[in-house]
Amino acid sequence: MAKMMRWIRSHSRTKAALLAVIATFVGVAVLVFSSVSRSDATQQTFKETPPIPSAVNLTLALDSIDTTTGTIHLRLDATPGPRLSPAGAVVFTSIGEIPTIPVAPNVDSQEQDATTLFQKGDVSSYPFEDYGSSIRLAAFEGTAPIVPTSNTRPKVALNVHGVSNLAGFNPTAQVEVGKDGTSTIILQVRRTVGTRAWVVVMMAIYWVVALGAVAVAVMVVRRKRQWDTGLLLWLGALIFALFSFRTAAPGNPPTGTVLDYYAVFEAVGIVVATLIVLIIHYVVQPPERLNMTPPP
Repeated sequence: MAKMMRWIRSHSRTKAALLAVIATFVGVAVLVFSSVSRSDATQQTFKETPPIPSAVNLTLALDSIDTTTGTIHLRLDATPGPRLSPAGAVVFTSIGEIPTIPVAPNVDSQEQDATTLFQKGDVSSYPFEDYGSSIRLAAFEGTAPIVPTSNTRPKVALNVHGVSNLAGFNPTAQVEVGKDGTSTIILQVRRTVGTRAWVVVMMAIYWVVALGAVAVAVMVVRRKRQWDTGLLLWLGALIFALFSFRTAAPGNPPTGTVLDYYAVFEAVGIVVATLIVLIIHYVVQPPERLNMTPPP
């Protein structure tokens, strides 16, 4: 009967410890997500807009993002529309590498690519970055790449739609047409919900592992568990494992992001401090206090 009662109490403590770990995991995940995440209420899918009768149809394709430099590589593909006159047209853009795109009636398409800087957004906020940029477009009759200085050169209708080839990002775009006929594309790019959710889970894992190491050290120091020098080896290996686990972060972010400042650095620091405490405990305690047989 006494053995059975000890078994029940032992398993009750195990269940309680497991529930505590799960609660800590969920609590840290909620805390981290609520403290640094932004709402997705206004996020929309980047879709092509329905075509309208126009002189020029312009496709904006987003190909890749370099978060380290804060740049995006894109392509502009201009094709003749049903209202294009025999004189053709030219599209002026605010993109430095693509100042103009001539569109001739007898040419199927004119595609040009460029790499441009985001006007807002910083990779240090990973995985909660909010990149943004705006592109101004205007189409005029005639293919001459000369910026008009007067209103004598008529503007033509421009239809813009976008496609995205970005992996791990969810772009949204709005096209605003001014009274002067100039179109402005307001582009916003954020990480996908799946990417942000996984990074939050990673951050919670870091905290759970670090706090677990502290719990083990406290139990050993208080002599609730048997001392084992293998604990020092385990904690030393855990430090390198925490750094290796960071490579699982999507997008290969640089050092110094939210992931690091809210989880990685703290977890590594806690494990290092725990290792130092156990080393000191091992050095200053006599063998009998460590539940070890003293040397002859």
